[in-house]
Amino acid sequence: MLVLLDENLLSRKLKQPITDAGYSVFNVDNMGWRGTKDRDLLVLADGFQIHSI
Repeated sequence: MLVLLDENLLSRKLKQPITDAGYSVFNVDNMGWRGTKDRDLLVLADGFQIHSI
């Protein structure tokens, strides 16, 4: 499963434990989507098999 985290501080703290659990984790910085707002971010993520949390 791929997981997309937003750009807030909590998301950065969550990345490592989720990766340690065996998931592929990306945040908006990794994807080049920093600053993208809610609806637009969901539209971009819809093109990938990403589960956002």
